[in-house]
Amino acid sequence: KLPTEPTDTRTGEDQEYPDLLPGTQFAKDPTFHLGKNQDGTHVIESYIIAKLDKFDAAKEEGYKFFKADGKTEGLNDRWVKVAEVNPEAKLDKTKLDGYYLYTENGTITEGDMDVTYTPSSTTKPNSISILGPGADTDPLFTYVQLKDMGNDEFKNMENSLDVNISGVAVQAPYTSPSEAVAAAIDKLK
Repeated sequence: KLPTEPTDTRTGEDQEYPDLLPGTQFAKDPTFHLGKNQDGTHVIESYIIAKLDKFDAAKEEGYKFFKADGKTEGLNDRWVKVAEVNPEAKLDKTKLDGYYLYTENGTITEGDMDVTYTPSSTTKPNSISILGPGADTDPLFTYVQLKDMGNDEFKNMENSLDVNISGVAVQAPYTSPSEAVAAAIDKLK
């Protein structure tokens, strides 16, 4: 069944939707879940960093990614781009490929990237989310619209375009968000 709303069940791996047509919009909401240890021990509070790869190529091909309202293109508001895929490149927020940090409200307050979180004190970066065990992020996006194309182009398509999303949870205690982003980039290369 084509998932038309985020509440539909479609969380399995390697799903296939054979009846999709060009221009179809469907629900797809990549979300990160911070689990709990199987033995019941505490999971460390964490910053969540996502890496998006090949999204710019998909956009150039004509695929579209929409926020929760299904009408506004782009990523959902709480995800803020913090680095390019190539960390040495100048940050270009018009391109989707890159590293994103999960925030409280879609902005990063000046100085928050360098605040070291200490659980026993009140020191905390106010604009950046720190998730605990069992917590979920908002989805990166909520809908995808397939490229609109004519019958001939559709018949001659060999493969669909792959986009890749990966992410890590980096422990927050005694770590600043900038240190977490650097660790995530190193891990997700």
